[in-house]
Amino acid sequence: LMQAINGDRKALGALLELHYQPLFGYFCSLTKGDAARAEDLAQETVIKVIANIEKYRPVTEFKYWLFRIARNTYIDLYRKKSDQPGPNEFDFSLVQSGENTGKNLESREFSQTVRAAINALPDEQKEVVLLKVYADLTFKEISEIQECPINTALARMRYALMALKKTIRKESL
Repeated sequence: LMQAINGDRKALGALLELHYQPLFGYFCSLTKGDAARAEDLAQETVIKVIANIEKYRPVTEFKYWLFRIARNTYIDLYRKKSDQPGPNEFDFSLVQSGENTGKNLESREFSQTVRAAINALPDEQKEVVLLKVYADLTFKEISEIQECPINTALARMRYALMALKKTIRKESL
C-alpha cells in the first residue's frame, strides 16, 4: 500500500486488482446487472483512485476509501442521467454466492420476493445491506462510507433485516 501511495504503479495495479471484483460486483448490483455500465463505473472509480492516490491517508483502510469513491461516482452519474437506475432499484441477484439459486421455479420466486423486498427498503438501509452482503465491509467501514455514526449503520441494518423478514413472511403466506 505504501509503495502504491509513493508512486509505484505496479503496486497500485496489484492493489486495484485485488479489490476490482468486489467493486465491479457492487456496481453490477447498483445497475441491475448491467455489466457494461458497471464496468464503466468501475473504470471511472479506478481512474479517480489513480488520480487521487496521493490524497489517501492510511488512517482508514484502503477498501472503504475505495468504496466511498465508488459510491460518490455512482451518485454523480445518477445525478447526471435520468435513465440511470436509482437507489430504489438495487438488484441483489448478483449478490448471491454459491450455486445458482434460480434452478427451479420455487427458488426463482423466492429470489424475486427478496429482490422486491430489498427494493422496497429506504435507500440508506439498502446501501447498508449491499455493502455488508456483497462488499463484506464491517459496520465501521460502512459507517465511514455513509458518513454516519456506527450505531446508525447498525440500526439501518437491523431495520432492513426486520423489514425484509416481515415482507418475506407476508409473501410466503
